[in-house]
Amino acid sequence: MKRWMKQWTTYLLLGVMLLPAAWAEMGDAVLQPVPPAIATQLYNPQGNTIAGNPKGTVTLVEFFDYNCPFCRSLNPTIQKLIKKNPNLRVVYKEYLLFGDASIPATSAALAAAQQNKYLQMHQALLTSKHPLTTAEVLNIAQSIGLDVQAFQKVMNSKAVQQQVVSNTALAAKLNMGAAPAFIITRTQTAGQPSNANPQYLFLGSNNAEKNLQALINKAAKG
Repeated sequence: MKRWMKQWTTYLLLGVMLLPAAWAEMGDAVLQPVPPAIATQLYNPQGNTIAGNPKGTVTLVEFFDYNCPFCRSLNPTIQKLIKKNPNLRVVYKEYLLFGDASIPATSAALAAAQQNKYLQMHQALLTSKHPLTTAEVLNIAQSIGLDVQAFQKVMNSKAVQQQVVSNTALAAKLNMGAAPAFIITRTQTAGQPSNANPQYLFLGSNNAEKNLQALINKAAKG
């Protein structure tokens, strides 16, 4: 556990230090193409952490923390965009922006994916009115019908820990020092380089629905 905590702390600090200050004001930017290895990890997640249309022509990646108040407040907007855009594929990337307090919720979401209940857990965590402690996520697991014993075992597994570290490292490589952060692009087709299409960045929550919809429309046109 201590080694894991040290890893994500390093990534988190790097992400904050490297965040371009202008992004916070721009709210809409075109990213430079990311290396193919990162693009593959970015757009093709481990586990069943995809919402919307799995075969959608536009992919929206959200970096978030379950304890982030802005992420929680924007959740209804994301759900609205999913309903409004049948071509939208959403990839969730939870990472530890808020430190060790977010480990139980982040681990719980990824563990729930093993029982095909990621989206149910995701929504329950974002709408919970209680602190997201280990006890609370176990209560949520029971309420959504998970095998709690198996869930808890996976939640504490090295595989889930590594996935959390991997997401947090990816956020740092992309200079994501804030949440929520979104990357929108046209979904790659078979045989196409994973970073071939324009990739648009949106940070923050100001006019989020309008700005994200505009970027979805732009990405759809290629």
